[in-house]
Amino acid sequence: MTLLFIILSTLLWSRSSFTESLSLTVSATADASSSHPRINLSWAAVQTFVEVTVAWQQCTYSDQMTCRELGRQKFLDPNSSSLQLTGEVKFDSQFRVEVKGFDACGHITTTESYFTVPRPSKDLNTNHDPLYLVFGPVSATNITVVWQRLSTGHHQSTDGQGHASFKVSWRRVDGAVGHPGHETAALVSSRHLVRGLRPATRYEICVTDQRRTEHSTRCDVVHTLEAAPGPPTPGDSWCRTEAPGTHWRCDVTWAPPEHPNGKVIGYSVTWQDEEGYSLQEQRPAGALCRPWCRHSAVLTFRPHAGCVAAATSSGEGWHACVLVHDAQSRVLAMFERKLLYAAAATLLLYILGPRLLGAALACCIRGLARHVDREKNHLV
Repeated sequence: MTLLFIILSTLLWSRSSFTESLSLTVSATADASSSHPRINLSWAAVQTFVEVTVAWQQCTYSDQMTCRELGRQKFLDPNSSSLQLTGEVKFDSQFRVEVKGFDACGHITTTESYFTVPRPSKDLNTNHDPLYLVFGPVSATNITVVWQRLSTGHHQSTDGQGHASFKVSWRRVDGAVGHPGHETAALVSSRHLVRGLRPATRYEICVTDQRRTEHSTRCDVVHTLEAAPGPPTPGDSWCRTEAPGTHWRCDVTWAPPEHPNGKVIGYSVTWQDEEGYSLQEQRPAGALCRPWCRHSAVLTFRPHAGCVAAATSSGEGWHACVLVHDAQSRVLAMFERKLLYAAAATLLLYILGPRLLGAALACCIRGLARHVDREKNHLV
């Protein structure tokens, strides 16, 4: 029992140290007379890195998110853990900061944050500092939201016990139609983890200060990361003899996955035998085939199934497999299916045809009879 406890404690510690091996903190100070805020970055690493690279970009949103790199700096000293961004950083613009740590084995640890610094008020009589939001770390399904007071020399508003009361709300804003949102209960802390989001989707996240009556809500838009896509929709797969006994030409068709979880950048096609071993794996060029994709390959062994998987920037998703049959049997099955439909239609006409014809004739006769009776009873 003690050994099991030690093993579980070691696994939990290693997992937490991996997920929190690199953390990023963003703080901002601003002056109403200046056109640029002062952004201070600081990062903390649990493990030792031989190199740290910091890059910052300015992001804009239209149909998709586009980011323009403003600067990049490399730190070879492991003790360097802070940086001040000035110059290109402007008010009311969203910026993305990415910190990458490289260890001695060449492994890369990445963390990133998004933030927008609001323009401070020129009215010195205000009794509060504006809020600004920091999103990070950002993953495919979770976003950590941190809200802070913009340091301008003002005082923050709190309740009678010295604590501010906040509420976090978020909604999906991808496409032209909005979606109903979610919100939390009253929060005293200045951090909240938003869970259960969709990958590669835009969300509007707002923080409301419930102790203030005006300008109490601060909103910003952030884009979740891509995730591995779901399986493609399998279509059909068949093989025909290319060279008798030695080579087969096989085709497989599929539709893009219903849940791409991002932008599909390619597909992987694997031909398998009856035991599930891979006979050949290929990555056909082209990822924008719609509504159906098709790939043809020449194999030295006749495969049992053709499997297709989609890939995004985050990796390859699940495979969708379809059994392979001969082209001759495929054509024969198509003719048999059409023959079956023709036989069923003929049988229905044979059974229901006389009744339908009799009903139509009776309807016509009754209509003519009513017309004749109407002419007889007409007064001259």
